[in-house]
Amino acid sequence: MEIRGDGLFEGGERAMTELLAIRPDITAVAAHNDVTAIGAMRALRAARRRVPQEISVIGCGRHRRRVLGRAGAHDGRAAEGP
Repeated sequence: MEIRGDGLFEGGERAMTELLAIRPDITAVAAHNDVTAIGAMRALRAARRRVPQEISVIGCGRHRRRVLGRAGAHDGRAAEGP
């Protein structure tokens, strides 16, 4: 099943909330990028789902090298840091 976000924190939160409504028994999620995965984890925390005990979350990318809120974030990707 695929639910689209926007590549940002808010999109990850929104998509995870939608997914939980459809499949509350889900045990794993793969996110488009690390930022989306963090948004998904925010939604899971709000739903009182424990990561990784109840659900696994994986994001693609290298969050340590990302600089959030800089140019590039408008297209759904965080900008590369120095």
